[in-house]
Amino acid sequence: MTNAQNANYESPEAKSLLSQATNEYNLAVSLASQGKWQDAVSHLNTASNFLAQAPAKEQAYQEQKWQQQLILIGGISAIAIVAIIVIMMRRKEKVTTTQA
Repeated sequence: MTNAQNANYESPEAKSLLSQATNEYNLAVSLASQGKWQDAVSHLNTASNFLAQAPAKEQAYQEQKWQQQLILIGGISAIAIVAIIVIMMRRKEKVTTTQA
């Protein structure tokens, strides 16, 4: 539980899973204090399952975020290249018209 909390997940899905795991853990602790061991273990298992899913959700989120950044960088680069080409063509046109 502590490792997952210290992971500082950015993914909304991973954060939700961590929250659900925390709720399940707290419920398990409460049930254990009442001597309801079987129910407590069941909720601990549920918490464990939520925690096991969180890293994969975070990784998928980070990969998607990285892809979006690459697309943005590519788009900005393409616009910059087109702008440079247009500027160079206009300069060439000015030089050609002043020489004629």
